[in-house]
Amino acid sequence: MSSISQLVSWCNDNSGFLSLLLFLAALAYGWLSGGARALVNLLINKDKESRIDLLERNLQLKERMKGDFLKDNYFQECYECDISEKLKRPVDKFIEKEILIRDIKDDTYPNLLDRKGISPFFKLAPKDFYHNGLSLFGYPQQAVVDELGNWTLRWKNVPKGFVSITVHPIYYIPFSRIVNYDMDRNEYDDGPIVFCKFEGLQGGPYEKIEYEPITKDSPSYCRRLLQSKYFKDNAVGWFILRVKRLISKIAKEPAEKIRAY
Repeated sequence: MSSISQLVSWCNDNSGFLSLLLFLAALAYGWLSGGARALVNLLINKDKESRIDLLERNLQLKERMKGDFLKDNYFQECYECDISEKLKRPVDKFIEKEILIRDIKDDTYPNLLDRKGISPFFKLAPKDFYHNGLSLFGYPQQAVVDELGNWTLRWKNVPKGFVSITVHPIYYIPFSRIVNYDMDRNEYDDGPIVFCKFEGLQGGPYEKIEYEPITKDSPSYCRRLLQSKYFKDNAVGWFILRVKRLISKIAKEPAEKIRAY
């Protein structure tokens, strides 16, 4: 009791009370900061472990898919053929010419439902494996492009200053969004089914979409259409394009005057 009385008496003094508060605050700060550091370190280690696990999982999936999807003797089946020509057509090394892409959350297959947005299952043609996943061809579409490379998807009414070309959409699905696949044929489809997480572009499993011109007489400036110069075929998209063209024209005129002198 005497010690408690002494503590109370000591705290009654302003300087003693202030010292006690500072001591408790320092103690709490040390405990919290130490706990925070431990929590941060734990999260960092967990993130490292999850990244390592994901990398190992993706590499294993890549090897499995290559073993099941590609022809074993693709480069040996034509001993005298031009290997460089084969490399230009990577699609030929696939066993199947179509792959069914299916959302892992889908429970409507094989019934086609009248719904908005992307279908939960559809077929695409395999193009090639790339560093991070599988690339596939979509169905050909029409697009318009100008000499600066500005382009948009459009079926008709080619605007002045644009040319119409046919393009192949190329969809890139990363291994991280491929959950698994089934090589066994069923009563509805005779090709492999790839189950994916539909968490990417356009509501699908894609991490990137490119458009490759397939029209033979396509201008040289549109051999590969990249997403960077794409604009939407609507009022806002065309307005932004006009502003960009105006700015480009204004910036170009002084340079032409300087060259004239």
